Parts: sequence; C-alpha cells; structure tokens
Amino acid sequence: MEAKHPLHNDLAVARQAKLQALGASCKQPLKQEKLWSKSTQVCTIVLLIAMAVVSIGASMGLVSMYTVTLLGKYMCYAIMALSLDLIWGYLGILSLGHCAFFALGGYAMGMYLTLQIGTQGVYGSTLPDFMVFLNWNHLPWYWQGSHYLVPSLLLSLLVPALLALGFGYITFKSRVSGVYLSIITQALTYALMLAFFLNELGFGGNNGLTDFKTIASLDVTADSTRIVLFSLTSLVLVGCFIGARYLMCSRLGRLMIAVRDSESRMRFIGYRPENVKLVIFVLAAAMAGLAGALFVPQVGIINPGEFSPLNSIELVICVALGGRGYLYGAIVGAIVLNLVKTIFTAVWPEGWLFVLGALFVVVTVFLPYGLCGLFRSLLAGKKGSDDSDSTGTLEPEPQEQAPAPQAPSVSAVGASASANASASISTARNASEQSFSSARAPDATQKTVSAQASAAAVTLPVNSTAAAAMAVAAAMANGDSEAQASAAAIAAHEATLEQRAQAEDDALFARYAATTGKQHAESSKAYKNAAYQASRHELQQSLVQVQEVRHHVTA
Repeated sequence: MEAKHPLHNDLAVARQAKLQALGASCKQPLKQEKLWSKSTQVCTIVLLIAMAVVSIGASMGLVSMYTVTLLGKYMCYAIMALSLDLIWGYLGILSLGHCAFFALGGYAMGMYLTLQIGTQGVYGSTLPDFMVFLNWNHLPWYWQGSHYLVPSLLLSLLVPALLALGFGYITFKSRVSGVYLSIITQALTYALMLAFFLNELGFGGNNGLTDFKTIASLDVTADSTRIVLFSLTSLVLVGCFIGARYLMCSRLGRLMIAVRDSESRMRFIGYRPENVKLVIFVLAAAMAGLAGALFVPQVGIINPGEFSPLNSIELVICVALGGRGYLYGAIVGAIVLNLVKTIFTAVWPEGWLFVLGALFVVVTVFLPYGLCGLFRSLLAGKKGSDDSDSTGTLEPEPQEQAPAPQAPSVSAVGASASANASASISTARNASEQSFSSARAPDATQKTVSAQASAAAVTLPVNSTAAAAMAVAAAMANGDSEAQASAAAIAAHEATLEQRAQAEDDALFARYAATTGKQHAESSKAYKNAAYQASRHELQQSLVQVQEVRHHVTA
C-alpha cells in the first residue's frame, strides 16, 4: 500500500515534485538533450567518412598498411577514452587504472589468437610455446573456452565487467570517492601488472602473448584483414559513441549528471547514487575491454605493460585534452594525443614524458574545458544553435545581464528586500529580540532602527512578509500613516505562511512517499509524518513571531 497524505488525492504532485528536485540537484539546469544534435551528427559523419577514405585508399594502395594499423590503434584508444569520459566527465569518478579493463579484454582476445597458432608454433605443439618451455602438460582451466572467437569476445566483455562489479560494489557501497578512489584504482592496475608478470600465472610472463597467425581462419597479417579490422573498429567506435549519446539523453543520463553535481542531495531525495555509479562503472569497463579485444589483433601483441599506470594517466590526459563531458571530446583528445606521441617518440623518444607533463599543465591551466570547450567558446556568440551536448559538461553557462537598478522609493524598498531576504531563522530571531528591546524608545531614529531590525527578524522562509516589514522600516522615517499602511501589508502577507506550509508538505511527501516504493511505504510514512510535524511546528513558531513583530512595530 502506497503512502498517502490528506492533502493529496494521488501521487501525481509528488512525482512532479521529485522530478523538479532532480533538476534542482544539479549545478546547471538539466535541459532535455537531443540524440542527434549538431555535434553528434558532425562527429558521426566525420568518423564514417574517415573510415571510408582510409579503407578505400588502402585498398587502392594510396594508404600504407602501417597507417591503417596506426589509425586502427588510435580508434581503440578512442573507444577506451570514451568509456572513461562516461565515468569521469558525467559521473565525476576519476579512474587512474582504467587501462586494467582494456588489458584484460586484450588478454581474453590474445588467448584465442594464441590457441589459433596450433602446431605452427616453434615447438609444433598444440600448447602455446611458453607453456611448452615451462614444461606444462595441459592448458589451465581458465584457458578453456578460448578456442572459439565468440566465447573469447564475450570473455573480453565479461571479465572486465566482473572485475568492475566486484571492485565498484566494495568501493561505492563504502562511499569511497575523490582522490582516495583514484589512488585505489591506480593500485588495482599496478597489482594486476605485477601479477601478469609472473610466469606461473599462465599468461606468458614478461613477453605476454604474441606471434599470432590467424583470426577467424583469416591471416591476421594480410592487408585485407587489417583493412577489415580497421573498418570494424571504426564502426564499433561510432556505435559506442551513439550508444553513449543515447544513454546521456535518457533518464539514467540525467541521474548521472545529478549524482556528479550533488550526490548528497540525490541521496536525500530517495535515490541510491552508489547504484548509479556501479552500473555506469561496469558499462565503462566492458566498453574498455571491447577496445582491448580490437586492439590486440591489429597490434599483434599483448603484454603486462598495458596494465601500466602511466597508460591510464595518458588516458586521463586524452580526455582532459579533448574536453571531458562532451563524449566527442574524448575521441578528439585520444586521436590528437596519440598522434603527438607517435611523432615525439620517433623524433625525441627520451623527451616524450616531459612533453606529456607540459601538455597536462597547459591543458589544466589554459584549457580547463579542453579543445572542444575552446572551440565551443569561440562559437558561443552564434545564436540559434540546437547543440545540447554541453548539458553534461562542467563549463559554466553564460550569465544573463541583470536589469539596471532604479531609484529607491518607499514601495521599492519592500520589493528589493523580497529579492534579497536570505538571513537564516536563528539570525532573524536574534535580530527580533534586539528590536523588541528598543521598540518603545522615545527617539524617532531609534524607532526606525528598531523597525529595520524587526524587518530583518521576519526574514524567515517567507520573503513576502520580510518585504512588507522592510516597507515598515522605510515608512516610519516618513510618518506614522505610512507605517500603519505597511503594517497592514504584513497582515496581508501572513497568509503566505500557510502557503509555505503547503509547499513544505508537498516536498516532504515527494521525498518520503514517492521515492521509497511499496516495500518501504509504512516506514517512510512514519518518517515523513515526524518530519511533517517538525516542519509544521517551525512554521507555527514563525507565524507567532510575525504577529509579535506586527504588534511591536505598530505600537
């Protein structure tokens, strides 16, 4: 049985209040995002055109196979960067060990490619060469099922996802966040790197898995196979990008942004942020594992070096360079950074780390929103754009110009006070006591000060009453007749307290009745009633205080 309230005939108002609270929990207003925004269309079209140009050019001999392989590797990194942008740009989780999922997916595919070598290895055995060298007689149990392509692809998704599920459940349920979570993720990938260096683990030790021959009965080194792998990787990147855009346009995407901007408020209105984090963290891990599975057959090797924390840090710089919270920014950043890495490692190998560090500093200081944020800022003056990708970004919205101030008057003082009434209840009560002590002072100046203090005292949850009280303070400097008129304004606004009580009832009902579900209806109802009674008592005290202010001011 769902919780009911005498002021509501159904849960429609409560559900509406809950949706409004969801939008209010974000630092920016949550606009309804469009799946096919301008930036989404441009990014998709550019990727498809690039895939077609490179594939056709390679088939005609205009593009070298080295370039095709290099671009295919960039696409794999772009998929991994896209998965990191989901959890960092839209969920606020900075993972410094995201390459662990990438490497696990690569090893799952590398096991399949290694078993496809068969008797073509150095020792002519059905076992991998490193197992024969270590005098192993049979495959380990965790190698079973890697003889076929489809189960290996499933493993490249499931193994990273299961690791993310276990790791995320422990950390998120323990409410570990911020820099502590980042350090733990870095420790995770470093521990996995050390484990995979062991020969006893059965993954090739330092050398890893290499010397692949075929994939799906196709020569993995053939030009046609490389073109197919590049095209497949490009299509997967486009699919992941569109899927991520669809996710961000859904209700779950709005929840992600709300959790990132105000996790505690989301918890207070009835959501479980740890569940949202866990779902997206597992999804991002599976996406990174898929990128690793596509990476291995194109590069031809997978070793423990892919677990290196430095690779994860480079991935973070990729997302920061392109612009986190844009999705397409992660793709741009991954391609640009790896292109720069390819150039500098060929021209100045020992200086690449210095260039990487300098690039990180420049992006942090001068490009806080990345290259895409810079480009968008250059186009900020263009009106009529329907691009809604910036909803999830951390870039602040442009502020509207405030209207020009007008000359103050007795009636304008009340309106100005209504807009600026922000004193807390405790401060208001202290000011009220001070005003009551000097309310009967014979001096007119002291009486005016007393009225102003009284006006501050009624700066309670009702701004309109505070506005009327401030009108009293202004009117007493001019004459008692205006003071009496302003006092009448207080009486007219006392009814606003009852309206505020109704609003408080609606908010409480939305928080504890509409968000808990049927299984927790009774407990939430009791908790709601207690909070409701406390709120009503506070409002009644406010009403009594306004009446006292009215009495002393008009005396």
